[in-house]
Amino acid sequence: MNAVRLIIIIVNCALAVGCQPTAGMNTGPFDDPRDAPRGELAITFPEGECALCDLYYNIRQSVVRIQAGRGIGAGVIVDDRGFVITNAHVVSGHTALLIETGSGLQTTGHVTFADPTLDLAIVALDSLDQPWQPVRLQNDFEPRVGADVYVIGHPVGLGWSISRGIISGYRLAGEVAALPMIQTDAAISPGNSGGPLVDQDGRVLGIVVSKLSGRAAENIAFVIPSSVVHSFLNERMPKPMPE
Repeated sequence: MNAVRLIIIIVNCALAVGCQPTAGMNTGPFDDPRDAPRGELAITFPEGECALCDLYYNIRQSVVRIQAGRGIGAGVIVDDRGFVITNAHVVSGHTALLIETGSGLQTTGHVTFADPTLDLAIVALDSLDQPWQPVRLQNDFEPRVGADVYVIGHPVGLGWSISRGIISGYRLAGEVAALPMIQTDAAISPGNSGGPLVDQDGRVLGIVVSKLSGRAAENIAFVIPSSVVHSFLNERMPKPMPE
């Protein structure tokens, strides 16, 4: 029996009532993700006093909470028109989505394109004329193994949580998945899928997608590199409307 399995963090299952959690995965006490407390902008610091705090609050504005049915995942705003990148498995089987932004705006969204092979999807936010804060994907930057990185998402429904780790390695296409992957030891749980992996300068390095689970596996998670995400968006993002 293979004790180590690559699992996709399918939040729709892991957080739903009656769904059995994956072995080795603690999904927390919330049967319904709507019961989980949401993060709040309650504590602030003078600018420059806490560099990581500044990074968190800047990136938070670009991270959304996606509720698809009874499951929760994350997404990242990538366009000032209100387009979001997330995992295809986060929105699979759902056309209408409930969205909350890092600034507290609640709106709806719909899937414009999903690629299950890449496990990437584009979601359009339905609220117009909002001051969206998109991120800039790093298309031509590869940080070194050992570099500090951070994950922001909604583990077990705990909104806008940040975890810290390093880049543990790079995995070639076919090694752990059909795509090349960034490996990290940053803590991720159901609800982190679709969220960003960022470096200490706030550059988005990729989108969280999966982790290893099993008795022989600890702190091994995988991220779709931003170069793959960037190419996907260039091919599938709706083109700007003519002026």
